[in-house]
Amino acid sequence: MDNLPPHVIDIIISYTIGQDKLRPELRTDTSPLTVPRTLYPLMSVNREWRRVASNFINKSAGILIRDPDGIYQYRLYRRGQETPEQAQPLEDIVATGFERHVRHLQLNLPIESIADGTAYSAIDSLLSSCKGKLNSVQTVSLRIATNCFPTFNQFLMMRDTVASPQEQANIEREVSQNVGRIGKLLKKVVPNIVSVVYSGVHHLRFNNRPLNNALLSALLGGAPSVQYLSILVGDFSHTALESGLAPNVKHMHIDLDSSSSDSIPELAARYANCLETLSVESSDKYMLCRLFKNSVDESPVVYPNLRTFVASCGYRWSGNEETYNFRVNPFPELQRLICKGVFPFTTSRVLHWIRPTIEVMEINFRDHFYNRFVEDGVFSAGSFPNLRHVKLSWFEDSKHISIVDPSPELPRVLSLSPIIKKVVFDTPVASLKIPRVALHTYRTLKDLDLSGIQLTILQSILLISTSPELHTVTLSLKSSHSANERGSISDAKIKEFQEKNICTGNPKLMTLRIRTTKFPTRLCAAQHTLLLASVFKSLQRIEVCSLDKIRNAATLAAFDKAKELNIFDNDREDRIRCMVVVLVRK
Repeated sequence: MDNLPPHVIDIIISYTIGQDKLRPELRTDTSPLTVPRTLYPLMSVNREWRRVASNFINKSAGILIRDPDGIYQYRLYRRGQETPEQAQPLEDIVATGFERHVRHLQLNLPIESIADGTAYSAIDSLLSSCKGKLNSVQTVSLRIATNCFPTFNQFLMMRDTVASPQEQANIEREVSQNVGRIGKLLKKVVPNIVSVVYSGVHHLRFNNRPLNNALLSALLGGAPSVQYLSILVGDFSHTALESGLAPNVKHMHIDLDSSSSDSIPELAARYANCLETLSVESSDKYMLCRLFKNSVDESPVVYPNLRTFVASCGYRWSGNEETYNFRVNPFPELQRLICKGVFPFTTSRVLHWIRPTIEVMEINFRDHFYNRFVEDGVFSAGSFPNLRHVKLSWFEDSKHISIVDPSPELPRVLSLSPIIKKVVFDTPVASLKIPRVALHTYRTLKDLDLSGIQLTILQSILLISTSPELHTVTLSLKSSHSANERGSISDAKIKEFQEKNICTGNPKLMTLRIRTTKFPTRLCAAQHTLLLASVFKSLQRIEVCSLDKIRNAATLAAFDKAKELNIFDNDREDRIRCMVVVLVRK
């Protein structure tokens, strides 16, 4: 351990904490970065380990200016979360000498503090003490305090005091002047910004559009090399933004639910020719449609270089199906299509068009749309020649159970591509049907996730054994009426079970992932998981879905107890007793 070269230590640390050193990324919120707790013990090995491990410390530094009147609140536009996460104050990081570990600078500013110069003075004071020390900052997020949750009396007060034309002109002038100074300061002190997150003004008293224009223009002016741009909130005019701003943007995330106008879709369309990634949140068909129609003449907007399209669409849509009457392929080079919530395209044309290029496809369907696409020949055998990864799911009922049993669709999905490597059906289903498909004919399949379907140990063995090329399998296990799978199991039953099934083992299976188990006790679930693992001699690792701190501790304790049964290792190799069991997030 003392003499390992740095690059080996780097690999070990990356594997242990489950992440690489931070790289620029497309952010979908302004929340601070987190440092894995598993990193700190590795820093105590010796000085060299501490030096290498310190490169994985990715801190967020915050500059927070509070509204003295207490009316306005900071709104974090992440669904389901009402209170914002705050980064560690920059002044505290400066005091501890950790400036070089800061990768994310989080600015939380009331619009009034920008207008009166308070924000600039505070930022200037802090950043002046960090000159030359913030070169590692890659991401800057600007979140404007907004009166999005006023009390009823505050709402009436603000409604009755809408800014006069003179007040509007004054705040526009003051904001433009002072935010311009902040932009220049960022450009000077934080020179390597490549990712910008903007959560803008939503003020009841003022016309927000010119304020957002000034704020976003200054922020982008302070980050001339920005490649990743996220617009979480903001109603503005894309025509008011200088055409030369952010010429290198290649990756964009936009929240279409945050704007009542077409301004955000129009901004995305402005970058259509250079975008490689486009991530969209929307629950409105009309707003999403604006991404593909020119605002002037309604001509089609094409994203010729787009490689990844991610759509997070709500389950409740407004608009009608005719909204998506595509005339040309909007994604001629698309490789990754990730659709969360609802598949946004009601026509089969989009899927037909992208079939030659798509490599990763994750879709949640409405039942009747999927059936229509099947009838239209979208999912015919061999129709996706480059598809390597596919995840299909369907609408869920109030109990989060899939309305469609995907089991009969497995053969169809496996036949889509001659090079398919990973298939995922992880939405829970109520059906007891077991997939019946000759997996041995799909020799490229390396990773299979059928965790939506509960299988017994015997059914799992049969399924895995029919695919000799599988390296990873994800399952949900349940007990059966067999004596071998009911309650605690004796040494004799374990030995008998292994002798009957050991010859059917998969020779390449490396990782067994368990999403859920349905057994009388945790100990019983652990014993049967180890029993399944004992059948496959190549297995090296068991991953169990993490729940919470208390249940996770009980799960690991159950596995430790189950490993005391020596009969699992009847070949005396201690493989099961030494088996790695880890908790992972779903």
